[in-house]
Amino acid sequence: MKLVTVILGLIILLSVPLSAGAITLINNDVILEAQEYGVKRSKMPLSDFLQPWLAYEEQAAIINETTERAYLYTPFLLLAYDARDKAISKQSIELANSEQILADYAGCLVFSIIVNGNTEKFSDNVQVIIKQEKKIIKPYHAVINPR
Repeated sequence: MKLVTVILGLIILLSVPLSAGAITLINNDVILEAQEYGVKRSKMPLSDFLQPWLAYEEQAAIINETTERAYLYTPFLLLAYDARDKAISKQSIELANSEQILADYAGCLVFSIIVNGNTEKFSDNVQVIIKQEKKIIKPYHAVINPR
């Protein structure tokens, strides 16, 4: 059996209100904390860095590298991820850049999903939605990256 993994990067514009307890307003102190978090963990493998924002498929019989999973990119994670990338490439990490990231993603919910299938084209017709009670929300933008 051939296993193919696809990473779906999704951006959902929040025109429909969602419960967002994990997504809080960001002030300069939180921006600096996120930048520090990213810099201090820049040498970690990406999977370890992203671990706190990971949710496994709830019915998974076993959890390993092939288990389907999702990552929620909170504003904190977006800033920490940017700081991590800049630290790796030895670029400066500026408050203004982080503020621009927050502005660029304001009103958006960003997450990635890793799903597995048996053929290379299993994801060709994949449609992803978020359900919250009776509301169905479709992504504004989706990118499929075969791995």
